[in-house]
Amino acid sequence: MLERLDALEKERELVGAAENNELQTMERLLAEGVSADAKNEHGNPALYLAAWNGHLDALKLLRRHGANLHATSPDGGTAFLEAAAWGKADCAQALLEWGADKDAASDSGITALHFAARNGRLEIARLLLRARADRAKKNKKGQTALDRARGVRVAPHAGGAPPIDDRLLDVEMGPAALAAQPLGLALLDPGDRRLKHCNRFVLERVVPVGVAVQVVAAEGRQVA
Repeated sequence: MLERLDALEKERELVGAAENNELQTMERLLAEGVSADAKNEHGNPALYLAAWNGHLDALKLLRRHGANLHATSPDGGTAFLEAAAWGKADCAQALLEWGADKDAASDSGITALHFAARNGRLEIARLLLRARADRAKKNKKGQTALDRARGVRVAPHAGGAPPIDDRLLDVEMGPAALAAQPLGLALLDPGDRRLKHCNRFVLERVVPVGVAVQVVAAEGRQVA
């Protein structure tokens, strides 16, 4: 019984060290045989909390000791989802390279791209889209990443992308107005039926070369 209590105490110490990037403490505990998949009293894994706080060195150390990339918090969150939600691009990139599932979702069906969109994380959104994350995937409320992003107001001091205008898909929006919506443009899904209402500026930036689509151009005629 005492041995188990001591083991639990060490596991929680490791998780706390990972959360605070205390690398020497982590090295000691891992050398003593504490699992890299240790969780705290709330059920949050060490890797999850290191990613949440943007501690890349702690992530690397845990990974070297075999930490499970897909370990979850009680609500189904993973280290990768937390890195995306909090804009920790270097951690998200590393986790992707190690094999994190770019389209994994929490218990609410929220993916990393949903988190990036909702929180105005343009750099994370671009990282995910370069990795071909699914723009059309919906959460349990039936929302895509773009749906979660539209109308969100991100405070400038938070370092987020400019707010996404609800009129993003309207024909009337000109190039200058659309250019000020980088996150929205990134999140548009080429297969979204609403694109039939968008203008040529959106078409040129969203639909990949060679994809045949029909949309209504700003000047009111069909373009292929």
